[in-house]
Amino acid sequence: MPGAVISTVDLFQRLAEGHAAGVTVVTPNRRLAQALASEFDRRQIARGLSAWETADILPYAAFVERAYEDALYSDIASDMPLLLAPAEEQALWEEAVRKSEAGGALLAVPETAALAREAWQLAHAWRLWEKLERAGASEDALAFLDWSEGVRRATERQRLTDPSRLPEVVAGALDHPSVRKPTLLVRYGFDLVTPQQSGFFAALARSRAEIADCMPDRRVANAVRIACTDAREEIRLAARWARSRLEQNGRARIGIVVPELAKHRSAIRRVFAQTLAPESSDPRAEKRPSAFNISLGE
Repeated sequence: MPGAVISTVDLFQRLAEGHAAGVTVVTPNRRLAQALASEFDRRQIARGLSAWETADILPYAAFVERAYEDALYSDIASDMPLLLAPAEEQALWEEAVRKSEAGGALLAVPETAALAREAWQLAHAWRLWEKLERAGASEDALAFLDWSEGVRRATERQRLTDPSRLPEVVAGALDHPSVRKPTLLVRYGFDLVTPQQSGFFAALARSRAEIADCMPDRRVANAVRIACTDAREEIRLAARWARSRLEQNGRARIGIVVPELAKHRSAIRRVFAQTLAPESSDPRAEKRPSAFNISLGE
C-alpha cells in the first residue's frame, strides 16, 4: 500500500522530536537500519547536542518480532503460536525431508532442507502458494510441496509458527492495546514491498497508524569501466581504489559489490587485508579491528 512521501530532512526532524512524537522507521535490512541510525546520531552531534533519545529505527523483521513479543506478553498470549528459533525450524524441515518418499534418495538432507526452507520463505513473502500448487508438475516441485505440507501439519499440531508466517500472525493482533503501534511508521529505503509486507502494512494502517515512505537522497556520479585480465587483478584494483578513497577521506563509506562473493571470499579477505592494513600480516603487530567487513557469513 502506498503511503505519504517525506524527505530525509523531514524524517530526521521528526526523529529529533524524540519518542513522544511516536515515529518508528523500518528498513528492508539490518545494515540500512544501522547506517540510518548512525546518520541520525551524526546530525544530532552536528547540532551541538551532547545527549538525545535513541531513534526508533529497526529492520522490518525486527519490528514484526517486537509486535509479536508485545502480544505474547499480554492477555492474548494464549491465542499466539510460539515462534520457532532458527535451529528448531531447520530441524523441522530436516525431519520433513527425511520422512518423505523423495528424501530417502538424498544424501545432503541438511542442505536440501535449508534450500526448501528458503523457498518456503519466498513463497510466503510473495504469496505464491496457489501458483505453486497449480504448477506443481515437476518432481522437485512436488517434493517441495510434500515437505511444506509436513512442516505445516507439524507446526499446526504443536501451535508453532516461523518467521515466514509471523507477519500474518502479528497482523491479526495489531488492534490489541498491548501491541505497541507508532503514530507514524516510515518505510525507509524500500525499493519494493512484497505482497506479504503490503498486507502487514495495510493491517497496521487499519489500527490507526499513519504510513509514510522515505528514500535516501539520490546521488549523481559518473560510472567508469575498467577491463581486467582476471578476477585476481580485479580484486587487487578494487582494494587499491578503496585505499585511495580512504586516504582522501578517512570517514568515507565504500561499498564494493562482488558477484559470486562466496567463491572469492578468501581471496578478497587476503588482498584487502594486505592493501588496507598491511601491518595485520605481522604477528608482532597489535591486533586492531578489521578495516573492512564482508557481508557474508562463513
